[in-house]
Amino acid sequence: MIPVAAWDPIDSMRRTIAIDLDGVIYNLLQGLSDHLMQAHRVKLDPESVTQYSLAGLTGNEVVDRDIIDRIRDPRFYANLPAYPDAHDALYALKAAGFCVVAVTRRPPAAQQATLLALGRDFPDVFSQVYTTKYKLRKLRAIRAQYGIEDHGDTAVEFARDRIWTYLIARPYNRGVPESRFLKRVEGVGAAAKYILTPLSERLEAHSA
Repeated sequence: MIPVAAWDPIDSMRRTIAIDLDGVIYNLLQGLSDHLMQAHRVKLDPESVTQYSLAGLTGNEVVDRDIIDRIRDPRFYANLPAYPDAHDALYALKAAGFCVVAVTRRPPAAQQATLLALGRDFPDVFSQVYTTKYKLRKLRAIRAQYGIEDHGDTAVEFARDRIWTYLIARPYNRGVPESRFLKRVEGVGAAAKYILTPLSERLEAHSA
């Protein structure tokens, strides 16, 4: 379990955490892998995927077209597997008084499936769910102070805007460097632990 830590008084007004969904709390690649095995008998190891874009992922034209069709299908997002550490992490943040919001680039048509899945898997955690192509603009609008992401370029944008950013370490973002406001972590559980530490300790962790 993730401990519910007290927050710094200086940090007490900095309460909103924007969390991506796919690659952070939901294992989209595992969902694709399960589908490809069932539909095409094609094995996809999620840990072997080194590109963020899913276009041309396997080199098989039929399979690759099916991948794109699949991620455009709202029904695909209804039953994706959650990462094992997601439940404890999200509830620890919520219990500590943070406002937890989801900011995702999922297709707008998937909003209903997304809301149903989050309500089923993480009831009473998310205050809002935003679907947008322009994540930094949304984080500015809602005054988010923390971002948890798996997309390297997006994480760098957040950090440049002085948003405390936790990049979930995946093979496809391996080359993204850390900075004062950007920390690579092994999962959303590790991100939650950093966020729940006092500000002075967090500054030390980010500079380590």
